[in-house]
Amino acid sequence: MHVVNTATELADVCARLTACTELSIDTEFVRERTFFAKLCLLQIGTADGIWLIDPLAIDDLEPLWAMLATTPLVLHAGRQDLEVSWQASGRLPSTVLDTQVMAGLAGYAPQIGYAALVKTLLDIELDKSKTRTDWSRRPLDADELAYAAADVAHLGDIRALLDEKLASLGRQTWAREDTLSLLEPALYNTDTSEAWRRVKGLSRLAPSARRSAMALARWREQTAVEKNLPRQWVLRDSELLAIAERYRFDGRAPQGFENAATERRYARKIQRFLDENRDTLPEPAPPSPRPDPTERELVKRLGKAVAARAAELGVEPEVLAPMRELRSSAKGERDLRVFSGWRRRVVGDALLAVLG
Repeated sequence: MHVVNTATELADVCARLTACTELSIDTEFVRERTFFAKLCLLQIGTADGIWLIDPLAIDDLEPLWAMLATTPLVLHAGRQDLEVSWQASGRLPSTVLDTQVMAGLAGYAPQIGYAALVKTLLDIELDKSKTRTDWSRRPLDADELAYAAADVAHLGDIRALLDEKLASLGRQTWAREDTLSLLEPALYNTDTSEAWRRVKGLSRLAPSARRSAMALARWREQTAVEKNLPRQWVLRDSELLAIAERYRFDGRAPQGFENAATERRYARKIQRFLDENRDTLPEPAPPSPRPDPTERELVKRLGKAVAARAAELGVEPEVLAPMRELRSSAKGERDLRVFSGWRRRVVGDALLAVLG
């Protein structure tokens, strides 16, 4: 295990690892007090060793990002790791394999954790006592460094075992297709126009208030990004809904703040934003209608078809099609993962037959 905390050491490591056919990767970060995650440690594992890169000690990480962008990477449940890397560098790797995705396709629990998978495949118990470590604190002690190193120590081995099993099942292309979806930049970019989807309770508002709430969600997202603050620190969901319900575009200041400091900081900005966007407020998202008996029966039939096919393949049904996709398909939606790629061939066409 090598700790890398100078630019010279980083350059040497990158030169050494550039020729590797794959690298095992994990990250440690904090984001409790910020909108964007703060990368605090990046772990790289190979058959020859483990390198712990300290981004808090190295100003220029360009050699690292350049190397990772061109070398196949192995991760476990890697979406957050890729998001952190994207935010820090603006780059995504060209090739990734996610061992959690591979495990689900091989018949293990779809959301199996790294420690559980290491135990299942290698019969090795990992120490998870440092889960709540503040990775931004320095110096990190020996136990914390060992914990971080363990997160990549076995990735290569479990990748090889899972790849072997998937090859025997004829599913290697399934795993590669699924992990390719992790390399879409749209997954990691902030779309302020879709911020309203994160507001709990918005669908219960009247249409006019719902439009205001959707606009407020966009304002909150823009402000959180600009100030690099958690959304709820800018404006709680409950405040956002209360303000939207009470706002009347009559020149009066917004009402519904739960915190006086928040009101002093943002009331006029919110008033100005809503007034200026009055004629361009988004159309309200209609509440999802409750499924009628015919629709419920259709979802049940789809679920049975998926469960039967999953049993034949030895995987959990949600690997083929989660229930939310079945409900959406019953409502007429077809732009779903189950109707594309390998899933279309394996189960999607059969579901389309059921849907008529």
